[in-house]
Amino acid sequence: MPTAPSLSTIAKAAGVSTNTVSLALRSDPRVRLETRAKIVSLAESLGYRPNPLISDLMAQLRRGATESYRGTLALINAHPEQQTLSHHPCLPNFLAGCRDQAVKRGYCLDEFWLHAPGQNSSNLNRILTARNIRGLILLGLRNPAQDLSAYAETWTHHAVVVAGVRTQKPAFNYCSVDQHLLIRDALDQARALGYRRPALALTPTTESLVDHRYNSALLGYVHEHGERSPIPGFFGCATTPQARHEFQTWYREHQPDLILTFYRETKSWLEEIGVRVPDDTGIILLDYLNGVTHWSHMDQHDRLVGADAVNLLVSMLQLNESGIPATPRATFRRATWSPGLTTRVAAPVMTNP
Repeated sequence: MPTAPSLSTIAKAAGVSTNTVSLALRSDPRVRLETRAKIVSLAESLGYRPNPLISDLMAQLRRGATESYRGTLALINAHPEQQTLSHHPCLPNFLAGCRDQAVKRGYCLDEFWLHAPGQNSSNLNRILTARNIRGLILLGLRNPAQDLSAYAETWTHHAVVVAGVRTQKPAFNYCSVDQHLLIRDALDQARALGYRRPALALTPTTESLVDHRYNSALLGYVHEHGERSPIPGFFGCATTPQARHEFQTWYREHQPDLILTFYRETKSWLEEIGVRVPDDTGIILLDYLNGVTHWSHMDQHDRLVGADAVNLLVSMLQLNESGIPATPRATFRRATWSPGLTTRVAAPVMTNP
């Protein structure tokens, strides 16, 4: 087995000092980008592989009590619409969590759009190599079954973590809220407030994105508590012209007393047909939505999930993990209940005088 080259061997081949090689392999900005790219390429061609434990120990010694610059990570926007990460009701929170935690861990975060004109695996690889980026966070996926195999070359040579959802083609390590437990916790809160006929109002895309965990959790919960047959959910797109009419028709037919949803429009649609919120029907949002205040909701802690994605990615880099994992792992957060004006007020606890 050939011996891995030392830093001095790489320095001699590159015509630079050993210290310059050490700095370049750590993506230190004190070394010009062109020089860093040349040294990294040369080191890889010579078979250099850093010892992750020693690298991490040296990094800790160098930064002391504060996190100094350790490198650059890539944030891959996988959504078909480039601006979604800035105007979506939830995704900006994931992005903020990624950015904040990257800074805390000593990393810069460069953004790339997967659907940019002319973008392909070869082009993306070239840029990532030039910037010595070894870790990628995928954000903004619309479908867990979305085929990402066109970028197989990129995934093979980098550590990848998905924030928010699970992927299938290929399956990467990922961080998200526990969607199944979220529904059960929400229904526990609703049951304590007297609601007994819950129903979902979601887009087909949303339900598909979480592998139908929302609906399966609701069905199981209703069955366990011996309620009447579960109310069929409303699975339509809130942005279509006919959505309001379809939703109101569905409501009149099934009369749920609680709606779990991401739709901002549900309250006004119900009030248009004389339904009092929360007295007749309550509404629980399944996540905190930017710009929506005073609604009862389950907080999915999107910022923390974004931070989790960075932490998982950094741990993978420290362990020198890259490529598509044989047994993907997941990190889950538990959502928390936040009462608001769209559900009934809990009855006061009676105490003995």
